[in-house]
Amino acid sequence: MAFVGGGWRSGQASDITGSASTATVTSINPTSGARKQVITLTVTGTGFTNLSIVYAGYNPCATTFVSATSLTCQLNTTPDNGAAGTIPIGVRKPGEVISGTQPFTAT
Repeated sequence: MAFVGGGWRSGQASDITGSASTATVTSINPTSGARKQVITLTVTGTGFTNLSIVYAGYNPCATTFVSATSLTCQLNTTPDNGAAGTIPIGVRKPGEVISGTQPFTAT
């Protein structure tokens, strides 16, 4: 569970509702990092707007719009369970579900 935007979120896919995503994520950089770090992650894809938000493990990240094909975000590299593992990275636009994801590996 994470405290986000003034409320608690469970970080579950079922928390995110809306129409089908029109955003795609084709790559992320970097693709891995040590746990318990905050890094700047670059997300590349299509269909991004200035209202797009990067999601990591179904939790929103502080996102900066760069272009219709690029976003950056501040990512906490620790998975929800605190252990090393994979964090799915996707993008959500208002009123849509999260896009397909790319894996970030926390070591």
